[in-house]
Amino acid sequence: MNKGSIYKEIIQSKDGHAIPLLINGKSIDSRYKAIKSAQTLISEVKENTGFVILFGLSSGLFVEEILKIRKIKILILEINQEDYEFLNQIPLIKNLNNENLIFSTLNTVKEDLINSYLPAIDGNLQIIEQKPWIECNQNFLDEINCKIQDGLKIISQDYSTQAHFGKIWNNNILRNIKLLDYSDKNPLIYNQNKIAAVIAAGPSLDESVKIIEKNREKYLIIACDTAFQALLKRNIFVDFVISIDGQFISHNHFFNHYEGSHFFFDLATDFSSAQLITKSKNNLHFFVSGHPLSNLVNKINSNNLPKLYTGSGTVTIAALDFAIKLGFKKIQIFAADFSYINGKAYTKGTYLDSLYSINSNKIFSMEKKFEQLQFRTPLNKISENKFSSELLESYKQSFLNYINKLGIKIEFKNDIYHLENIYSRKELFVKSSISSEKILKELSKCGKEELLNPLLPYIAYLRYKDNNSKTFEEYWNLAHTNIVSYN
Repeated sequence: MNKGSIYKEIIQSKDGHAIPLLINGKSIDSRYKAIKSAQTLISEVKENTGFVILFGLSSGLFVEEILKIRKIKILILEINQEDYEFLNQIPLIKNLNNENLIFSTLNTVKEDLINSYLPAIDGNLQIIEQKPWIECNQNFLDEINCKIQDGLKIISQDYSTQAHFGKIWNNNILRNIKLLDYSDKNPLIYNQNKIAAVIAAGPSLDESVKIIEKNREKYLIIACDTAFQALLKRNIFVDFVISIDGQFISHNHFFNHYEGSHFFFDLATDFSSAQLITKSKNNLHFFVSGHPLSNLVNKINSNNLPKLYTGSGTVTIAALDFAIKLGFKKIQIFAADFSYINGKAYTKGTYLDSLYSINSNKIFSMEKKFEQLQFRTPLNKISENKFSSELLESYKQSFLNYINKLGIKIEFKNDIYHLENIYSRKELFVKSSISSEKILKELSKCGKEELLNPLLPYIAYLRYKDNNSKTFEEYWNLAHTNIVSYN
């Protein structure tokens, strides 16, 4: 017996199968008809389950038998490697070799779950608890449940985002491909010796914008989409505008323009917004970030579209990454507050001011609408006049993690982040694209292996909309048909 294992010896069941005994003398499998106990456990797995978390590998009979009759992923949990080393004495387990099996331990279960469970492909998840195994691992149950729940929370948040935006992103990408023919292919001309001012739309911009107004000639302005109208109304010329928002409502950012501004849109950005820019005298450019379909399109396009990092999906990070890749030595980030200040969610002058003002009345005022926006999730008090939320905190952490990873010197003073870019090299270039017709034709020729990951967000949308009533193959065919229809 291994010192750290909950198993102590291997015996033969009455029907001739090798089964392990636990240190308390009990067995997970039946000592008489081990195969029958495995089949009974199989009957507990629901028909629409595509992913199982199994507490205890035991004899391996359950795993072997269910894989004979169903295509299913199984994450097997044992407390430590010593348990697996002991169980590997059983020939059946030693020979278990299937790509759908994930052998996990208490130390790795959270990461293993996040990396292996893909709801868009796997469908529903089910946990199979085996009572004798639970009894032997009572001391670890709280930690097990905590890690599994933490992993499922992260997966759920990601899946919810994909289910909500999957169709929007997919259709935006396919429609924006056709706008590549109208995007600006000229080299970017800018003064790299200026200070790059990355402008977010937090409430602190009401005060900090005065610094830019007094010293406009010192700055090259890189505005996040929400801040664009706020700067426009203050008569501040914007050099570059960055947008990653796929929602239709974001087109409100772009109804009014300065002639000469350059607009950099994620390929998954709202199509109507990009279309507005093509109809104006401004310059439209596309980039790609994390969406797998965008990256496949860029691969077909010989990677001619620049790539920007967006972290957890934050336009402020994308705008900062843009400034760094343009090679600016000095960068200042304004209004990246990631909080509500003095009861305000945004700076004055965003499109929300106009939108809420139009629909304001005595019963439901503009202030009430902004209040509703802030209190849609629980708030955490930072200081007397500043509040944040779990979502905003996650955005801030993603933002800081990105800066720390680069090893860039950073100072936070008077609500402004001051950065010294140690790289100071240009990594972002505007290149010519092949025709949209050719891109769409090549995309429609791609097989399942190439298109599987790119279509997962859209398949997540289809699953959610259809309440998991179809097989993965059926959802795959629907998603693939959508791709082909744009050719």
